[in-house]
Amino acid sequence: GNLGGALFLSEEHRLTLMAKSMETALRTDSDAQFFVRVGQPWGEYMTQGNHRLSPFQLVDALLRSHLGLSGVTLEIAMGYGPPGSLTRTRLAVSRLIDLWSLLGIQLHVVVACPSSLGPDVGAYGGCEVQPNSWRMNWSEEAQSAWIEDFIPMIAAKPAVTGVFMHSFGDSLAHRFPHSGVLRPDGTAKAALKTLTALRNAAH
Repeated sequence: GNLGGALFLSEEHRLTLMAKSMETALRTDSDAQFFVRVGQPWGEYMTQGNHRLSPFQLVDALLRSHLGLSGVTLEIAMGYGPPGSLTRTRLAVSRLIDLWSLLGIQLHVVVACPSSLGPDVGAYGGCEVQPNSWRMNWSEEAQSAWIEDFIPMIAAKPAVTGVFMHSFGDSLAHRFPHSGVLRPDGTAKAALKTLTALRNAAH
């Protein structure tokens, strides 16, 4: 993806690695679809000074290499510190999707938002929930309300061909704390009922 970090590669080397990986995969299966994941799609990570290209510019460079990139997976993780994103309004998210739609490729959107402010023993990576970062403080009810507000708008965008939850349940290891729609004991949060209603309404 665009964030890098695991291999401590420079931006140029990371772009080269992604291009060569796609080239190799294309030779293996010419009919496959290839997506690149984009974390922090508003580019918050650029404030660290380790990147010259915005997320959009990075993917545009991959497209110009004509290696058969099919689409982009945008990771919208609201209510979290890094590697999540600052909380944005529906209008800001709508404009983000419209911008990425200009590339003319499929968009998958993976969303996450917290259902609690407390510690999450199942979360890894040190990501923290940001309190008071939305119109409701984060709770199971707030998570459900955020999903109800944002997912229909995202799914209605013509370029968006899939919307997914980053984590379905909190019992498995996950990057973003309290982001599942099932509690660690497997019982449903309010968000699951909301997702089910949205899915039924779409069909």
